[in-house]
Amino acid sequence: MATIWYVSAYSGLSANNNQRNRHYRFTRALLERAHNVVVFTSDVDNYKGQARGLTGGDDYRDWTSEGLTTRVLRGREYLSTFSRFLGMIHFEKMVLTSTEGLQKPDLVIGKSIHPFAAHGARLLARRFKAPFVLELGDIWPQTLVDLGALKKTHPAYWILRWLELDLYRKAQRILSKIPYAKRHIGFKEGVPSKVVYLPNSVDLDPYLSPEYPSLPRQEHDFTVVYAGSTSPVYGLNTLVDAAAIVGERRPELPISFRIVGSGSSLSALKSYARSRNLRNLEFVGRIPLDDIPIELGRASLCIDLARDLDVVRKYGMSHNKIYEYMGSARPVIFAVASANDPIAEANAGLTVPPEDPVALAEAILELQGRTYEERLEMGRRAQEYVSKRYTHENMSERFALVIEEVLEGLEPETYVNADDLKLNEGA
Repeated sequence: MATIWYVSAYSGLSANNNQRNRHYRFTRALLERAHNVVVFTSDVDNYKGQARGLTGGDDYRDWTSEGLTTRVLRGREYLSTFSRFLGMIHFEKMVLTSTEGLQKPDLVIGKSIHPFAAHGARLLARRFKAPFVLELGDIWPQTLVDLGALKKTHPAYWILRWLELDLYRKAQRILSKIPYAKRHIGFKEGVPSKVVYLPNSVDLDPYLSPEYPSLPRQEHDFTVVYAGSTSPVYGLNTLVDAAAIVGERRPELPISFRIVGSGSSLSALKSYARSRNLRNLEFVGRIPLDDIPIELGRASLCIDLARDLDVVRKYGMSHNKIYEYMGSARPVIFAVASANDPIAEANAGLTVPPEDPVALAEAILELQGRTYEERLEMGRRAQEYVSKRYTHENMSERFALVIEEVLEGLEPETYVNADDLKLNEGA
């Protein structure tokens, strides 16, 4: 039995854990193999920048659920980009100073939803002479540059760039949600085989239940659903504009839109929708992960979209929502310029250019005009596609096997082939 520390600033773990949470599933996979797991996370909400629970003067609080210990660290609240940056640095400091009373780790995992969290994990691994595993969420700092949030001439760029390279070089394994991250990482740290593709996935159980609603017919309502973050990277103004175009061109059609989720730009997005005087669009807000299948059960069509980013064109994406959509057996419109395109691979809907509301509106009208049987078949192909490889069970097993490779001091690809999940090599 090994002791494993798992550092993630925004783990989403709570007393109400469920198997749809990636961290929860991965930690359960380790616990089932008799490992002792401690998760370090922040009490600051990733979406709102507000603290969620520590009281008094304590720097951290421990709670245990189903054998998993979570150390919740006092975070630094933020209201601006700069204060968020300071909060990232604060979290690394808290990680490094909040280890008392814990058993020494045999392995440390750091998740780079921001690189300071992963770097804190890397320093803990060095302090305790334990191997370090990097879980890569985004390619920093290039994603910020593509979003226009950071210039390469800014000192913060070079700080993040140094952190990025240090993490790549010191990690025994790099677990990447991004399909072609190896193209970016491999030549920098010299061991491409240590970059393991570990995408998001789906729990198919709710969708395979006999009680789960089949694809709705369109006699009374054709509901278009977006379920995910409303952060700026997803460019949801495009969806608002597409809803307006659909309403203007075909007001007689029973097409309605639902945006499910929250994020840093939700208020601005609502204001923008109000300025368009839309009557066919509803904002549902943030819902529990367990309720996602309920929302998708109402959908006639699902939308995945994002801004046109060079980093995604080169290395691909692994949006949580795409696997949920496909698992629910709904046709999907994929408005993302990406090196990978699961909707095209599965023949499960339509792909259109990003940030093009006219193209998105036309695709919605096209699919609404298809026969029910055609859309039903698209959904069936989508579900079959994810059932073969992208289930929670498959990803949790893959994660645990990679960790055990490292614990046993084995070479990369002893238990897990780094790339065997990809259906094709893309562009």
